[in-house]
Amino acid sequence: MGVGKCGQIGGKLGKAGENAGATMLAMHICKRIAYQFVPAKPNRVIAWLMRPYVRHWLMRRALDVRRVQVSGLEEWRALHRSGDRLLITSNHPAHADGYTLAWCLHHHGLPSQFVTDYANMVTGDPIEMAVLRACGTFSINPHDFDPASFKTAMKILTGKNRHRAVLYFPEGNIFMANDRVNRFHDGSFYLATRAAQRLERQDGSHRMHVCPLAVKFTHMVDARSALENAVADLQDYLQVQRQALSTQPTDVLSALGVAAVNHTARQVGCHVVMRTVGELPTVLNQVVGELEQALGIDSAKDGVSESSEKLAMVRRVFYGQLNAGQMDAPRVEALSALLNFALRLDSYALDYVCEKPTLDRVSETVHAIYDDLHNERLRLRLPMLAMVRGGEPIAVVSPTKNDRSKQAIHDLAHESQRATQRLVDQMNAANDQPGAEMF
Repeated sequence: MGVGKCGQIGGKLGKAGENAGATMLAMHICKRIAYQFVPAKPNRVIAWLMRPYVRHWLMRRALDVRRVQVSGLEEWRALHRSGDRLLITSNHPAHADGYTLAWCLHHHGLPSQFVTDYANMVTGDPIEMAVLRACGTFSINPHDFDPASFKTAMKILTGKNRHRAVLYFPEGNIFMANDRVNRFHDGSFYLATRAAQRLERQDGSHRMHVCPLAVKFTHMVDARSALENAVADLQDYLQVQRQALSTQPTDVLSALGVAAVNHTARQVGCHVVMRTVGELPTVLNQVVGELEQALGIDSAKDGVSESSEKLAMVRRVFYGQLNAGQMDAPRVEALSALLNFALRLDSYALDYVCEKPTLDRVSETVHAIYDDLHNERLRLRLPMLAMVRGGEPIAVVSPTKNDRSKQAIHDLAHESQRATQRLVDQMNAANDQPGAEMF
């Protein structure tokens, strides 16, 4: 291969790295694309060659992750070497976590395959997507049961695959609230119980484990000045009075959040106005109500009362109609914009910063507001430390005839969520970086 050709490939990979944040951003917003499964194309040579690119270009330069601390994976490696199967479940706090965890697991002797939102695989940079597929990434439909993705994961966990491990993000979305683990959905844990059942039907020599994993990103330097500038730019963009973030960070961020919600509501043609952050649940209910009316959903008839449950039903119906070709382009455009708005409202945690206004939490909130307004990642270009910690594996027992209820799967999801939250709390307690300081 000539030098010129190498230069072209290097340039394409560099561009893919710069676009990594935008690609990962797609994971927490609604897409207007009918679902199609994208399989992995594992290639050990390409995966090995791409490790330096992921670590030194993608993570360090594109995503600002300068250091990584890893602990708690020793028992996992022993189980993996013995032939046991691992369903690794992680929190999903930032755009950098997918690449960070992929590199960590491979680097520390746990070859794994990964799932990502199908929209990333279809609309992402072609070079980056080729790399991801070569490293074992396959798509998943986050809005409904995905038979092709389920079958692929089952084959990895129960077949003669060298990986024998799959990484899932059971929260489903990126919530930009690293200290708080949101509800784990049951889908990946249903997979774990089915895999355990199949392994028992085989020779019974290998077991299935759910392995809770937590990742925490923290600032390695004082980011106050950079955040002040970012907030000032957002205030100008939203045409609100400038107020220094350092005066009262929680009040400034609350006012900025209210202005951002009202700005987005006007953009999507939603006739709601929020005056204080305390009105967020009411506004969310109104937006979900508009979506239900547009899609012909009667949640009261189905016994659904919680806004999050209503929104999950709305998302399933929307994508069901989209995949069935029942909506024309203008309707898809309008409803997807409104659904994105509702999903973002549902992701906001009212008390997250007020509870403990650390530098990291303030930064995460500023990033979330910026992302939602501009649909791209805020780049402060400041070094971040990624702390990755594995928890004690949870042995998965094959369900019996008397224990096939959804409750058993839900209990497994809840146990994994609690374990992940404990790991995050442990990392926070040991965090001596500037990001852990009060703003």
